[in-house]
Amino acid sequence: MDRKTLLDRLTHKLQKRSSTSALRLFPKSKPSTRLEGRGVRPAIAFHHAGYNPKDLNDTVILRLRGCVRHKNGVKATTAIIALNIVTGNTFRSDSYLTSERRGQRIHLRPDDILELPEYWFHVHDPECPFIEYDNAYICPSFAMWKFPHKNLPPSWDVDRRKGYTAGRNISEWQGRTTDSRVNASIAVRMRDGSCVLSGVSNLECYCAYIIQSPQSSWYHEELLSQYVSQENPNAKRAIYCPQNGITLRRDLYRAFGDGEFAIVPKGKHWVAHFFDATTRLGEEFDQKRVRLSSDIPKELLFAKFAACVFPLVRGFVQQGEQLEAGNPF
Repeated sequence: MDRKTLLDRLTHKLQKRSSTSALRLFPKSKPSTRLEGRGVRPAIAFHHAGYNPKDLNDTVILRLRGCVRHKNGVKATTAIIALNIVTGNTFRSDSYLTSERRGQRIHLRPDDILELPEYWFHVHDPECPFIEYDNAYICPSFAMWKFPHKNLPPSWDVDRRKGYTAGRNISEWQGRTTDSRVNASIAVRMRDGSCVLSGVSNLECYCAYIIQSPQSSWYHEELLSQYVSQENPNAKRAIYCPQNGITLRRDLYRAFGDGEFAIVPKGKHWVAHFFDATTRLGEEFDQKRVRLSSDIPKELLFAKFAACVFPLVRGFVQQGEQLEAGNPF
């Protein structure tokens, strides 16, 4: 099938979906099936070291489930960055883990794997070294989170040029219809050629948006559009632009939309990180390399990672306590 025929078929298919039902353009999500009987260990708990368990019902900020590829553990870099995000982007602070609330610092290398059932997270303000207790504030939700412009963690300093370059300018594939979603979907799928994770045929895939429609207000308030090329006519007006989209197989599309996985850097490449690698998709694709276009901003991928992390702190936030641990108990 030549490129023109494929483009015409995609346009017709997407217009038909859009006109018949919006839900067909964005399929209804179904929870992924969790594997049973595989010796899966409970998720690792990360406690807030500033809270005394006697004064708070649950001091666990979040729990992260390990994966088989990491000996059922969690990569240290992933855990620390997730905790830095929910404590107000404390990437440059003196943050570390201990195996007990007042235990000794665990010295970790980026690729070390965390295997203990629980850890305590500490954040010390270098400007106030005399403060005995950790005073990390927990940001309650993604909507309240401030994007850390020019302050991404060092491990996210990935050269975007490592990705592949589209053979043609994506603007050539836009403007075929009056629907911006359809135009963006055509451009993304023609650029990627197939699912960026599984490699299946383009016609069996959907365009998955990194920043999704419910997050569009946050996207504009936090000025994320500055990372999108101004050659794109939708850059300032909408999230429906090719640089905010990737091509995914139907089931992966659903999982990505539900926040089951994000795309994170690993060495010089990008990989899929499933927050529950015990699902069938997680077992198959967790830590698998993702073939990304070089025009996709790492900033949008980092925002997606954060959006996946914040639901994990909901239990801690819902306790109704004042989330400041600066006062000794």
